[in-house]
Amino acid sequence: ISKIELKTLGPIFNKIKLELERKISDARYEIREAGYRKLDQEKLDLAAAKLKTRQGHLHPLTQIEQQTAEIFQKIGFAQFEAPHIDTDFNNFEVLNIPQNHPARDLWDTLYIIPGKLLLRTHTSNAQIRILKQNNPPIRMMNIGRCFRYEAVDSRHEHTFEQFELVYVDKNVSMANLQYLSEYFLKTIFGPEF
Repeated sequence: ISKIELKTLGPIFNKIKLELERKISDARYEIREAGYRKLDQEKLDLAAAKLKTRQGHLHPLTQIEQQTAEIFQKIGFAQFEAPHIDTDFNNFEVLNIPQNHPARDLWDTLYIIPGKLLLRTHTSNAQIRILKQNNPPIRMMNIGRCFRYEAVDSRHEHTFEQFELVYVDKNVSMANLQYLSEYFLKTIFGPEF
């Protein structure tokens, strides 16, 4: 094709191209609008639909926590909840864990504000609250999640569950601890344990 022919054919091709693009755009618009009109005419009756009932169960940790709480509630222990996020003071100082103790190291504790606010490393942060809020005799339990900085592998996890009793009364001794331990284990695992 010569330059003269291109000058003649170029505008014709451009005119045809623009016309085709316009017709395609119009056709797309009509197809889309027809789809919208069809959707407007459809009826959706959710009342007639039967929804599947979901079946499931509690997580095994939740099950054992509830079972543990029930076991100790039967013999007079009340459940106490302590915060997961706590102060360094409640988590370490009032429990007589000194400043230079390895547990307070940044590599063992998940601090939110270093030296001030942290994810509790044990359930013992409940002890100070239980003792401040109650007068003896005291029978309380705390079950809950704890957090420690760990290299996660098949034996270690940064989050774990812990259980603790606070029992303050006259004439409480190690014999009571032994009895409570045996009572718990035999109730969980059976009388043969």
